Amino acid sequence: MEGARITVLLEAEGVIDTIRGRGSPSLSFTHPTEMVGRKSQYTSDRTIMISSDKAACDLDRKLIAALKSSNTKLNVQIIVEV
Repeated sequence: MEGARITVLLEAEGVIDTIRGRGSPSLSFTHPTEMVGRKSQYTSDRTIMISSDKAACDLDRKLIAALKSSNTKLNVQIIVEV
């Protein structure tokens, strides 16, 4: 949706990181297994937000370290404000 603000909260092993972006009428959310937040305006069936304030390389290094274990569970919360 045009103008929607999207916030993604990632939590693993007590480490939380927040990513903020926006929505677009071009977002279809149709990919069955993958979600991508993009810093650019590009959209595909995997795109959940555009104009993100972070890329993968910007995520908290403690979160990345926690995710290296195959036993770690990642909790993802997606908040959409219209």
